[in-house]
Amino acid sequence: AMFLSLSDEESNRLTGTQASFTLEEVELHCERIAAATDRHDFAITRSDLEAALEHAERQIDLMSKAKDAPELEVATAIGMLAEVHSRAGRANKALALQQDAVDLSIRTVGEGHPQVALQLTNLATMQLNAGRADDGIATSARALELQQRAFPPEHHELAGSTANHG
Repeated sequence: AMFLSLSDEESNRLTGTQASFTLEEVELHCERIAAATDRHDFAITRSDLEAALEHAERQIDLMSKAKDAPELEVATAIGMLAEVHSRAGRANKALALQQDAVDLSIRTVGEGHPQVALQLTNLATMQLNAGRADDGIATSARALELQQRAFPPEHHELAGSTANHG
């Protein structure tokens, strides 16, 4: 289902996807990310948005009621909810939620943690998509600065971020 959704023009427009992928590339990517412990990846297609919103809201609700829920995981869940709102065209709600995810990440692990840089990168993307270029550029620069402090110069996280900043 995920592979088939990659050919949906509207989903590609909503996600900014411009590349084409073979089934083998998608399978290899899924194998890599399934083994990764430092990331969460979700595929959302246009028809799944309302279900994704309900699921993400329910997940956050359950996590907020659990006294032992790791706050960094709550921040990640809030960020995912923000992403779903963004893809549903609800920019203001998405931006507010993503800022909440950034703030909770900072309170949980501190400003210098790579997770904060990731949340800031997501916020920058949402700001740019919402037409707030100045905010997006400033937030993206802040994320890059954090990544440069957190990772060695040859780290793959910096290669992509540095390329985006020209």
